[in-house]
Parts: sequence; C-alpha cells; structure tokens
Amino acid sequence: MAPRRFLSRVVSLAVAALSVFSYDGPSTSVSAATCTAAPFTILPADYGLDYCVGNNLDKFLQVLAVASTECSLDGLLGLQANPSVTSIVDLVTKMVAAPDQISVLFYQHMKATTATQMDSLCSTLNTVISPCAKSLLPDLLLVIQADLTCCSQISDILDLLNLAVPSNVSKNSFLLNEAVNGINSFFCSKRDATQTCGTSIYSQLTTKFTQAQFSVIDSFLIPFFTASAGQECDAVGGRDYTDSASLATARTIDYRCCTHQIRPLLETGV
Repeated sequence: MAPRRFLSRVVSLAVAALSVFSYDGPSTSVSAATCTAAPFTILPADYGLDYCVGNNLDKFLQVLAVASTECSLDGLLGLQANPSVTSIVDLVTKMVAAPDQISVLFYQHMKATTATQMDSLCSTLNTVISPCAKSLLPDLLLVIQADLTCCSQISDILDLLNLAVPSNVSKNSFLLNEAVNGINSFFCSKRDATQTCGTSIYSQLTTKFTQAQFSVIDSFLIPFFTASAGQECDAVGGRDYTDSASLATARTIDYRCCTHQIRPLLETGV
C-alpha cells in the first residue's frame, strides 16, 4: 500500500465528510413549494430528508417491504434515540462547527467512551446499521437519484462522495465496504477475549497521549504510512520504529490484529 495513496484517501475522505455535513442545500420552503406531498415528519428535516421520503413514500415502503426480513423499520427509527449513535452524530456535528478543534473533540470523545458504550455501538452496527445498509442501500439510492426535485439535497450530498470514491469502486461498494463495514470491522473486531479493537485503541491513545499532545493525524494516522521500509510491523505493534519523514525514532500504540481490519481501506486504489 503506497503511502501517498493512503494519504490521498484520508484527505479525500476528510474533505468529503466536511463537505457533506457543512452543505446547506436549498431551503425547506423551496421543497415545500415544489414537492406537494406532506413531509414524512417522523424523520428529521435535515437535507430535505422528510420531503424526499414523503414525496416518494410508496417507493421507499416497497424497498423496506422487500428488505423487511433483514431490516426492520422499527430498528431504523430507533436509531434516532440510540445513545451510541447520537454520540457519534454529536461528535461529527461539533467537528464540523469547529474544524480546528477536531483533535481535541475526538480525544474527549475517546476519553468519555466506555467499553460498554463501544460494545453498544458495535451491537447496533451489527444488528441494525450493517444489515440495513446491505439490504436497503442499493435500491434506496436509485429512488433518491430518480427524484432530483424532492431529493435534490440528498442527491447533491451523494454526488460529493465522488471526492472520495475511487474510479474503480462503485458508490454502493464504497458506502457498504468502507464507510459501514470498514468502520464496523476496524472498531468492533475482537482484539482479545475481553476487548474490541475500538475499546483498545481509545484506551491506548488516551493513556499514551494527553489531550494537549494528541493529534488525529500525527498520533493516529501517520504511523500507518511513515514507518520506514521493513519496520511496518514494529510501527503497528507499539515498538520503536524510524519515522521516514523526520528520520527520528518514534512509537505509537499497539494495534496488534486490529491493523488487519483496516486493510480494505488502506489497499483500495485511487
């Protein structure tokens, strides 16, 4: 895996994420004027989601009906009140509002996340988010992209993903394998009999670094691609290695088998 390729992927993902969550899109009043069906008010109004679903309700219900054996509507609606999900949404919202504080906010999130909370997030990913994404996403994207009037805001957000999706990977595959299953695999795989990778990584990072010392790039991401040739295993194993950029001796946390879970993201071409 070439270092520049991974760095390019990280930057592209960051730009796409910030673009998605900072995108305002047309006002709700425009949607109300052009989309005559009542909004589906049980859903949030962000990005015109309520109008998109309300004006294509029969099509969305057909997709849900076909996928009902793998994904329940109750499970999806319950995500709005799921603390493990809302904490992630809250983190992203704060990061978008204060991008210069991303490292501080992520450190505070890691410090506040217990093993029980990580297990709850992983349970939600495994029982609701991943199976629903797999069974619903392809057909839902078709419905959204077919209505460029009432679903225009969501469609525009999906178009922003082109910043991150490589030309040799489909948007469906990217969302499922990297955005959903990749995160699930990286954080929720078992490091040992008692800990998930997410719990171990959060604990090690907040123990090794203080909030003032921690940087998402330098402390978390850089070691994956600045280890000198032949020292990659030392770098991800928590042992001393030579940083190829500074030529200084460095040491990060012990990722152990958790490194394997990030391989699909690292190896995807751009």
